[in-house]
Amino acid sequence: MVLVLFRHAQKGITPFEDPELSEQGLRQAQIVSALVRNKILPNPTKFLCSKKIRTLQTLAPVADDLALPVQKESLFDIRDDSETLVQFRERIQQGIQMITENISSDSDVCYVCTHYDWIEESMSIFDCTTNLSGQDFAHWAPAQYLILEKKSTATKWTFIKKGVAK
Repeated sequence: MVLVLFRHAQKGITPFEDPELSEQGLRQAQIVSALVRNKILPNPTKFLCSKKIRTLQTLAPVADDLALPVQKESLFDIRDDSETLVQFRERIQQGIQMITENISSDSDVCYVCTHYDWIEESMSIFDCTTNLSGQDFAHWAPAQYLILEKKSTATKWTFIKKGVAK
């Protein structure tokens, strides 16, 4: 199974509680789709995103190209003000477990689009052969992605590459 983890593309400023992508962000979402068409990113078989509009908009062009649905899931939402760090980390762990359970074969490719705080915290939770807590994975620009792979016989994820849709 392959996981392509995205930070959403550049967001706008309105509406305040759930801003849509900016013009630049919409261009970045189109670039994600072009990266798939040009075989720079693997062809997805499943899409998961947070319930925020900007994550859905980031994945929409490629999902539309492939006529695949995008599943919105609160496990991938940004940290809620009432949520403790322990609760947030538990939710991230549940999200990672959901990804693993929803990818049924080694040939499946799951795109997950979430938020900076979710990704930043998840880097210390993924059981990976590469230390994802290091400086190389400390900053996440809008539309940045990370590709991980986990064979059905493996216990750990393997880092493949990272990049930015720009």
